[in-house]
This record gives sequence, C-alpha cells and structure tokens, in this order.
Amino acid sequence: MIALPLLTVQEASKRLSVSQSQIYRLIATGKLTAIRIGKSIRIRNEDLDNFTCQNQTAVKRGVKMQRPVTLKHLGANRNK
Repeated sequence: MIALPLLTVQEASKRLSVSQSQIYRLIATGKLTAIRIGKSIRIRNEDLDNFTCQNQTAVKRGVKMQRPVTLKHLGANRNK
C-alpha cells in the first residue's frame, strides 16, 4: 500500500486562498472530495488538483466578471 500525501483543511484553504469554512462547504456539497480519518478530515492532493481543473474560468485582462443577478440588481423591493 502506497501512502498518499494528504492535506488538512487548513492546508487546502491556504493553497486555494479561501477560508477554511469555504473548504468545509465544498466538501459538504460534494464539490470537493475528502477523507474522514477519525474526527479529522483530509484531502488528497489529486482531489484538490481535480477540483481546481474542473472549476477554471477563463479571465481575460481588462474584462470584468459579471455579478450574479439578484433581486437587488433587478430593483425589487424585499420589504413589500
């Protein structure tokens, strides 16, 4: 059996430059595969690499990313 290099949630969050809670959300929604060892959660390097490859977005220089459309953007008043 070959030992796999495993990352902690903290290490994965540093690699992706996101919060640890964002990593937990990705795991909970099934977007990022993780391994539970006792009470610890570990992420394989390969799974983190696969996640980043599957979620790449082409960003061109000088092009603004579009914000998602929300009720606020449509001018709807939520207090009605």
